[in-house]
This record gives sequence, C-alpha cells and structure tokens, in this order.
Amino acid sequence: MVRMAVRLALWLVPIHLVVIGAMPLLGPHRPPRDAGLADAGFAACKLPCWAGVVPGVTPFAEANRLLSSHLPPYRIPTFLTTSTLSFETINSAPAVSGVLFYEQTRVGAVHLATPVPLWYLLETLGTPDCVWVSQGGAQALISIFWERSLPSTGAYFPFAERAAWELDMPARFLQMSSTSSCATPGALPWRGFAPAWRYGTWAGD
Repeated sequence: MVRMAVRLALWLVPIHLVVIGAMPLLGPHRPPRDAGLADAGFAACKLPCWAGVVPGVTPFAEANRLLSSHLPPYRIPTFLTTSTLSFETINSAPAVSGVLFYEQTRVGAVHLATPVPLWYLLETLGTPDCVWVSQGGAQALISIFWERSLPSTGAYFPFAERAAWELDMPARFLQMSSTSSCATPGALPWRGFAPAWRYGTWAGD
C-alpha cells in the first residue's frame, strides 16, 4: 500500500508541474473589479439596464431624473431636445458620455462612450449571440451583441490586423437598444474568441 502511494505521488508531481507551467497560456486573468464602473452608472442595475434606464421601457421624460439619481449631478451637463438627451461627465474617472434616444414616449436606445472591459461584459451578460464586422484598412471594428431577449446590448472593439482578444480590453462604444441587431442581414453567429481576421474572412464569405 505504501509503495503504491509513493508511485502515485511520483506520477502526480510531473502532471502538477505541467499544469502550473501551462497556466500562463490560458490567457490573462480577470483584472481586479474596477470601482469606477459603479461611478459610471453600472451599479444601478444589470445590463442591458444602465443607470436605471431600460430601453423600450423607461419613459423618456424620466431619463434625466434617473441619470441624476445614479450619477453625481455635477457630472451630467445635459443637452435635452425632443428626441435626444446628451450628457458628458466632467472630471470623472472613467469619463462617461453618451446619448439617450427618444422612441414613442420611451427611451429607445442608450449609446455610451466609456471604457467598459470585456471581462465585465462577459461576467454580466454571458456568452455573446452574434457579431458584426466592419473593416477598413488594417483595422477591423468587431461589434458583439447579447440579445437572447430584448433589449439588447452591443459592444464595439477595434482590432489591428490579427489582434487577439484580451479580457481587459475596453469597448470603444456600448449600446443598449430595444431593437435587434442579430436579426438583420450581415450579422454572424458568435463563434467564440476567434482572431479578428478570421471574423473578417467569415464576414466576406
């Protein structure tokens, strides 16, 4: 029995070393939780709700009050028209700017320009549902969407040629909408974290 236990231990040691050595190849670990996301309105509710606003549900007339409740007031100089509410934070980290769009008395869409890391979107929304690819020059703009049910959430990531996905890469742009993007022509089903150039090839087929 003792001899068998010794043999088992000697067999497990090299396996343990191989696993430890392979860990760096599994990709970056999720960075520490960024408290700045809470200051940017993400603590108020779960995406696709943001700062208390749910596209397709929240009355447009309530939008300014909700932003004031979930963002410090001095950070939201608002520009209100009959069809949009634009805002931009001042001296905040991260900076937040965006537009809320009017649609039949409700907020139809929220567009945000604030750095939201990929790990946060995956942790919050799970596996994406579809992909859009816009190519121009050496860069591709890959948009990934989560919309098993509406409203949908979309995140836009710029890629240099053959660039790889990274968990801490920030989305250039984020949108929540009461309409579907995956149902429109040109959308590709999500095929995992394939290289950007591969999605570009699929989009051209």
